[in-house]
Amino acid sequence: DVERTMQAYRALRPKTNYPFHLGVTEAGTTFHATIKSAIALGGLLLEGIGDTMRVSITGELEEEIKVAKAILKDSGRQKEGLNIISCPTCGRLQADLMAAVKLVEEKTKGIKEPLNVSVMGCVVNAIGEAKGADVAIAFGKGNGMIMRHGEVVARLPESELVDRFLQEIDDEIKSRD
Repeated sequence: DVERTMQAYRALRPKTNYPFHLGVTEAGTTFHATIKSAIALGGLLLEGIGDTMRVSITGELEEEIKVAKAILKDSGRQKEGLNIISCPTCGRLQADLMAAVKLVEEKTKGIKEPLNVSVMGCVVNAIGEAKGADVAIAFGKGNGMIMRHGEVVARLPESELVDRFLQEIDDEIKSRD
């Protein structure tokens, strides 16, 4: 139970200096356990409570690890890897954004360098998102653009966009060395 878990850790925190191992016991299947763990563990971590944690999922161990790493990253406790921002899509979308996001996730999963990247379905939203991204991609009708630090660096046919985007990510990482 999310609320009971959070209340218990909050009540114990001022009473001891022992390290806290966070976890939501018997959280359920992947979907429900992810939600419960993200709320409880992420919330506690954001409050500065917790030294170690576990995510309990009825399912594959690998899913527990993926969810735990995501909670650590999104709560600011782990500063490695890409932060991929992508739009929820709307009527302006004219490309297969989901396929592009999945490909970017797959091709960049081994990157350790902290980097903000944006994968957007249209130029309208991309302009705002790209300002906070190290590297951004925006799709249009059969074409799109690549941006670095809010500046357009390329306008290309859709067929070339993702490969160039991945190259720009690599170039951004190399520029930091």
